[in-house]
Amino acid sequence: MTTRPFVIRIRDWIAHRRGMLIALAVLIVAVLGFAAIHKLTAEIRLSEVRAAFSALGWSQLSVAIGLTVVSYIALTFYDSIALKVIGHPLPWRTAAVASFTSYTISHNLGLAMLTGGSARYRVYSRAGLDEAAVARVVLIAGVTFWAGVITVACLSMAIHPGTLPIVKWTMPPLLERSVGIVIPLVMLGIVLRHRQGGSIGLLGWRLPLPNWRQALALLLVSTVDLAAASAALFVLLPNASPELYPVLFLGYAVAIVVALISHVPGGLGVFEAVIIATMPQDNATVLAALLAYRIIYYVAPLILAAVLMAFHEGRQWRGRGTDPLAIALPLAPLLLGVLVFLSGAMLLVSGALPAAPGRMDTLATILPLPISEMAHVAASLVGVMLLLVALGLYRRLDGAFWAARTLLVAGALLSIAKGLDYEEATILLLTAAAL
Repeated sequence: MTTRPFVIRIRDWIAHRRGMLIALAVLIVAVLGFAAIHKLTAEIRLSEVRAAFSALGWSQLSVAIGLTVVSYIALTFYDSIALKVIGHPLPWRTAAVASFTSYTISHNLGLAMLTGGSARYRVYSRAGLDEAAVARVVLIAGVTFWAGVITVACLSMAIHPGTLPIVKWTMPPLLERSVGIVIPLVMLGIVLRHRQGGSIGLLGWRLPLPNWRQALALLLVSTVDLAAASAALFVLLPNASPELYPVLFLGYAVAIVVALISHVPGGLGVFEAVIIATMPQDNATVLAALLAYRIIYYVAPLILAAVLMAFHEGRQWRGRGTDPLAIALPLAPLLLGVLVFLSGAMLLVSGALPAAPGRMDTLATILPLPISEMAHVAASLVGVMLLLVALGLYRRLDGAFWAARTLLVAGALLSIAKGLDYEEATILLLTAAAL
């Protein structure tokens, strides 16, 4: 008699604190991810990472940038095809703006259904689509992405059977290759089963299904996207032989899945930990490649998306005599979110790298080592919280503005206390002043 009321009380308690519990879970996963990176890179010296980063040639960087462009162009066709599936075809240019901005934001801030959906709605609502139509586009694109991840993983298993280093058990090569072939065939059978399209009921509303041509096109787009994105990281690895690419391909798919499930913004720390554990190369060179990949595939497109949205908003209001402040206000959440996200990412990357020995020697004469170590851990926690606050700024949540400013100032103080990182502290204080 008393069990049911207790269960109901627990359920109600969780329901009322769901947001806080999700944020806490994300914080824990992020901390665990960076703890894993710290353990994997414990023997690495900062000079080794800098040397590996400096050793990246312009040819590597150029190819990585080119593959990133291919990946993001492929992403635009998710929306272009999905719009045809739901019966609201729009010009590719409109779909490209919506998909590029939404994917760059969701790649970095996480919670793709929420952040990506709101970015798409801002563009598509002006083209006449309502919230339900935008939600259908987001859902079709999301299902397609996961289908692509599964396809990529299965193809890697079929082409290059063999366990990943992060997996503790070994699947027999014949079984692994069979799984890698059978699952795509099953997916192909499902596509052919619904080759004429149709619709299915989902949560009280109808979701159109693509016909077989549209389904295969979506699957091809997803495969090209993931192949180009993973190849952009692969070319940044030094002396990476072609035989190693299937291993990275499968490891990349696993890293993406783990990052998405964790809901850590951008998968920061979690993604890197999986890749470092997967690749057989020297950890310093892999970490340097990952840093370059973060800049090329995540940060640069995010900045470009912010500029693109500013241009798009300005063009919408051009010639209407509108106050520039009225144009800037809708963009403020995105721009502030980008600044705060980059600040948090900087703290986390700094926390994963070893401190400069010379500065640590100087710091040791000012602060006891235990306090410096505590500041190091606290700075990483502040970095994670800044990632979460960046999402809050983008969603215009109350309190996110003051939380961001407080965390930025705290991060600046901790940057000094953990390693005399005055450059980092200056950037954080300038960001706080810009809010």
